Formats: sequence, structure tokens, C-alpha cells
Amino acid sequence: DAMQYKHYIDRGILYKDYLVAWLEIKRRNIVFTTAQYLNISMHKIKAGIECSMITDKPFFLVVESMKDNDIKIANIEHDALKKYNIYWGGYKNPRPNAPNDREFMVNIPIENFNSFQYSELSDLRRRYEQSR
Repeated sequence: DAMQYKHYIDRGILYKDYLVAWLEIKRRNIVFTTAQYLNISMHKIKAGIECSMITDKPFFLVVESMKDNDIKIANIEHDALKKYNIYWGGYKNPRPNAPNDREFMVNIPIENFNSFQYSELSDLRRRYEQSR
């Protein structure tokens, strides 16, 4: 299920009703083989890192390319905001009634993403089983 609006992260991944990971899901109009960076709201990354640190569960960013239907995943580490470029950006033409269309953004290098495999989730399930 999707998180309620007050949460800043799209999903908490559960296995047997226990949290195993945090997940932010994005669709972007990019081609992974030619793009250098994925740009995302700093607030989204910060919220995911905070959830990860508080719960000691990993935070993943999953991105689907709308151009080539490829799906990539990145494990966002706790020090990500120290490693990646942060800039003021967002929509190039913000809507008049939407001041949040411009905000601090994070450039995450595409090389930090891997092809998404179902085995990523299976690995989380295995780690959960081992921790019980």
C-alpha cells in the first residue's frame, strides 16, 4: 500500500507484516544509457535517509524510464547528501499556483543504479529471516 500523504516516502516494504526496507518510486523521461544523472527532490532523499537511519532498514530509489521501459534501483546510503551535488531546481516552468515546483534537488549519478531484479526483494526477505 502507498504511504499516507503525511509521509514523504512512497513505500515501506513489508514481509510478514515487518518492515524490511523503504522505497521511493519515480518515473522519468530519460534513457539510462545516455543520461548522466537522475535529479530528485532533496526532501525525498532526506526523508528516506532519515527513515533508514531511525529503523536501520535500507532505503532504495527505484526509477522507471518512460522512454525505454527500463527499471533501475539504487541503494541510497546514509551519507548520500554529502556525496552528491545539490542544486536549486525542479520544473523549468513552475506553475503559478505551485511554489514547490522549485526546490533543492539532488544529482544522483546514473552509474549508482543497477538493473532492478526481483532478487533484490528476495535478498531483503532472506536478511529478514536471518535476523529473526
